[in-house]
Amino acid sequence: NNLSDDVGPKWSPDGRKILFDSDRDGNREAYVMDGDGGNQTRLTNSNAFDSATSWSPDGSKIAFASNRDNNNPLGFDAYNFDIYVMNADGSGVNKIVDDPEYDAEPKWSPDGRKILFVTGRTGNFDVYEMNPDGTGQRNLTADNDKADGAASWSPDSRSIAFVRKIEGKDQIYLMDADGNNLKRVTNNSANNSQPSWSPD
Repeated sequence: NNLSDDVGPKWSPDGRKILFDSDRDGNREAYVMDGDGGNQTRLTNSNAFDSATSWSPDGSKIAFASNRDNNNPLGFDAYNFDIYVMNADGSGVNKIVDDPEYDAEPKWSPDGRKILFVTGRTGNFDVYEMNPDGTGQRNLTADNDKADGAASWSPDSRSIAFVRKIEGKDQIYLMDADGNNLKRVTNNSANNSQPSWSPD
């Protein structure tokens, strides 16, 4: 009940906490609260844009995107985001992706072995995967000139749903976790976005 922009709620794996973003303190930061809305706590503290995106499967860590290290004389670069991992209490912040382009939207795989992210380093937006420490970065959607994003892991970590812009409209695709077996799911004249998997 305030005038802030509180967005992107995500339940912790144990169902006890909710991770969300808020600009209530003057700029976008990551917060966590109990499932009933109590004990609202700020996890990040920077002058830039911090967006809490993904819990690790065991609930011990959180991956987020921020442009905190990319300030310039004209202010923070709205495009140059990097990816960080921190402990669930906000301590131990570690940058795992450091690139001069847009790197954001990290999503931890349910088996904990990989993190998906979206990057603009190729000249258009592509979906990449990496190890949780930032090593082994690999482009999964490399062979196209389309903008890809909004990637989502299947519960068994074997498939990925994502959005590709085709002729100006967002369409939903599926692929294997290694980028193979691409399949278009939606094919219409409307925008189709934010794919989410059912639990099974």
